[in-house]
Amino acid sequence: MNVLAPTFLAALAAIAIPIVVHLIFRWQTRRVELGTIRFLAEILRETARRRRVKRWLLLALRTAAVALVAFLFARPYLLATEAGGERRLAVFLVDRSASMSLQRDRERIVDAARQKVEELLAGLPSNSDWELAFFDTAIHGTEQQGAIPAPPDRLYGATSYGTAIAWARDVCLKSPHARRDVYIFTDLQRSGLDWTTAGDFPADVLVHVEDLGRTDVSNAAVTSVAVAETLVAPGEMVPVRVTAFNHGPFPLGDIPVRVTLQQGQRTIRLEQTVSLPSHEAVEVEFEAGPLEAGLWQGIALLEVDDDLTFDNQRHLAVLAAAQQRVLIVDGSAEAGGLLPETFFLEKALRLAAGGETWSDSPFVPTRVAYAADGLPPLGEFDLVVLANLAGPNAGDARRLAEFVRAGGGLVIFTGENVTVQSAAALAEAGLVPGRIRGIARSNDLPFRWRRWEERHPSLEPFADPQHGDLRRLAFIAYTQFSPGAGSKVLAWFGEGEPALVESRMGDGRVMWFLSSLSPSWGDWTRSRLFLPIVHQMLGDLAGLTGGGPVRSAVLGQLPEESADSEAIERPGVNARGDHWLVVNLDPQESETDRLSVEEFARRFELTTPQGDGREVAAANPAAARLNLRADEVWHWVLCVIVGVMCLECFVANRTTA
Repeated sequence: MNVLAPTFLAALAAIAIPIVVHLIFRWQTRRVELGTIRFLAEILRETARRRRVKRWLLLALRTAAVALVAFLFARPYLLATEAGGERRLAVFLVDRSASMSLQRDRERIVDAARQKVEELLAGLPSNSDWELAFFDTAIHGTEQQGAIPAPPDRLYGATSYGTAIAWARDVCLKSPHARRDVYIFTDLQRSGLDWTTAGDFPADVLVHVEDLGRTDVSNAAVTSVAVAETLVAPGEMVPVRVTAFNHGPFPLGDIPVRVTLQQGQRTIRLEQTVSLPSHEAVEVEFEAGPLEAGLWQGIALLEVDDDLTFDNQRHLAVLAAAQQRVLIVDGSAEAGGLLPETFFLEKALRLAAGGETWSDSPFVPTRVAYAADGLPPLGEFDLVVLANLAGPNAGDARRLAEFVRAGGGLVIFTGENVTVQSAAALAEAGLVPGRIRGIARSNDLPFRWRRWEERHPSLEPFADPQHGDLRRLAFIAYTQFSPGAGSKVLAWFGEGEPALVESRMGDGRVMWFLSSLSPSWGDWTRSRLFLPIVHQMLGDLAGLTGGGPVRSAVLGQLPEESADSEAIERPGVNARGDHWLVVNLDPQESETDRLSVEEFARRFELTTPQGDGREVAAANPAAARLNLRADEVWHWVLCVIVGVMCLECFVANRTTA
């Protein structure tokens, strides 16, 4: 046990006050013999001893209260010691963002930071503990009392000081050590101030910031590559716009900008020459194509010799794909010249929905009536739609299951013909993700959708009421369905019954729309929402929704749907199930503006050492004045004082003068 303010212990002299008061006002009596009270003499002798004990107990409590108040202001704390002196914790944070690949004396500054950590570790007392972590937008490679790992050969991450400070704060708050120091090795890149809240940093922790950066950095970068359309029809030309920025202090002239696209053995090369004024951006436009069918991957490259080469190129990708071939199997072709049940579905798939990147519809539908000889060859189609189909037979059901497992998409609309018995072959093939219970019919008000999964790619646009309210769809009947294990309900009727159910099977998916396209089951096919709904459903199965088959992301900020996003550690084009993810560096990492150590300390309210070794108060004046320690025990002393005062009041009220 030790105290931070030992001068307050002089206040212990105030203990004399209750002692003096006790001696001055002690009970003094003069003995007078009265005959009328002689029978009380015996009682007075019995109670005098108890009163004397109470008065001494009261004096002890008052003396202890004064002593504890003095001890409270002296601010006691627990001192954890071992043989060899005070225990110490050293926390090391090494910036491993892309800008730390800058060369200094023919050595990367991130490698110089690691060397400085080793030198500091060699000078720590033998009983000290330490922790180390590398950081960019996340914490990497935390180590405790082990070997210091080498940083990666190539650095791609962006800088986030908030992430690093939050980690160091948590480590220090959990530590029981009397002395805690944090060492940060970074180039103090201003873009790292992401203004995230890191919480109040302990004021008694001394933070040493080592500036490893350079002020004379020459850097030109490709900051963005914008492709007009990432999904095009084969044979189309694709405009590509490349933005280059000169972060250096001097203008650059005659800099080649190259765009290269490759698909298999086919390569497209484009080049232009530009001049880059200092601290200005220049846009360069290219026309790539015509593109043959397939995924075209490439880079936009800035041919420049500068101090930082990690940002001289960015990746891009374009998919040239034919229209999705859709087989529509109508299970209830109307007789007597009436329109077939799938008439509006076929017409909707031949039209282009608003906002599509296609000039025409992305779907080419083929409508057939289910015949006794079975389904046509499924290898000629990308998607299959079954509409109110009584069947199919066991052979066709197995073919449909193989089609889905291979990556195809299947949509099933129910109707009068879809029952437990008629769907038995589909259920045996694993294409029924639950149990059909029957048909619910409305005799009064129509059935309506109550809610749906707003984040699902099939229904995400309808989260915005401007794109239409799905609650307006009216159904006279629907198929009652109990979802099974592995299935997912995407929409519900007002009665809580499923309206749209999805299940995954192999590499493909099956969707059950639990109502019919027939007008006798509702007029939803004539709603203005019909076309966008069927386009979203089939587009999701084909991988055209949710950002399209080619999507973009920034390294360190990958979308949530990338379940294995941690595996992506460098820029490039990555296959992700039904889409490709183009990952590039954060363009802010190319910026060369820097902070001072003082700005850094003020931003995060840190306590840093001055040149003479004295501690500098942080930007939080209250914390600096209090200089609170994590191991102080003043709050426990305060609790004891409150308890002593309560006991003093109790004894005083029961002690006579």
